[in-house]
Amino acid sequence: MAHIYEFAILTAVPDARRGERVNVGIIIFMPDRLDVRLSEVGKLRALKEGRWEDHLTTVRTQLMREFAEGESAPQFLKRAAMIEDVISFSEVSWFSIDREDQFEDRVKAILTSLVTRPRGEVKPRVTQINSEIASTFRAAKVLATPTDTIESDRKIFRNFTISQEEELRADFILKNGAFHVMVTLDLRRTAVNVGQAALKAITLDKSTETLRGSVRKIAIYAAPSGAQQFRPHVGILTDYADRGQIFNWLDPDQRGQYTRMVYDAINGPHSFQLGIP
Repeated sequence: MAHIYEFAILTAVPDARRGERVNVGIIIFMPDRLDVRLSEVGKLRALKEGRWEDHLTTVRTQLMREFAEGESAPQFLKRAAMIEDVISFSEVSWFSIDREDQFEDRVKAILTSLVTRPRGEVKPRVTQINSEIASTFRAAKVLATPTDTIESDRKIFRNFTISQEEELRADFILKNGAFHVMVTLDLRRTAVNVGQAALKAITLDKSTETLRGSVRKIAIYAAPSGAQQFRPHVGILTDYADRGQIFNWLDPDQRGQYTRMVYDAINGPHSFQLGIP
């Protein structure tokens, strides 16, 4: 049975005049309490000197004390924002697990992706799966060029920014009435950090907030047949992609379904809705 948990990221703005901010933790809404995890105090101290460990500990205690059982996550965060002037909260997101023993892995993946991962300018990493997908679309003459625009040209664009602040990018995107947001994950290695899957999933989730219009969320991964060690990675992507919109690039049938879907979106009417023929 699936368990769904709502969460929000804690962001600190130590000096409102400078406007610099850093993600410092996560707040998870449990059935009867809050689970508040703090991290990255060192990055906060780099922005402004102070006893930030003590401050964050106080904030954590206060949040847990103020929470009322049965209160909705948005209601609580709205009320908490009026109590604390240094810490702000992201919009409420969620994750799901099939078993309770998956909880810590999911929380760790979110922290790795949104709190502890390096900040600053990030150059998109060109993975093997992205190169192969781009090559396929380039051969079909549907991969965008620098002179194309997403609003007027039915082309596939690469490395499209979903959230500048959180450094989230879709690996590929197409607009045809709806935005078709595509993320990829290459699992052709013996080990891949589950945080990479979480980052892709969060990119899909965030796209529904930042893009104006309907959004179709698609995930493409490359995993060898029988690679059971990557079931958690695929599970995370499945949670956030639209139903039926996750494809294994290494499976010929699924690859064909994915590429046909994209070509239909490019050539079909403006009101095209995602679906597999």
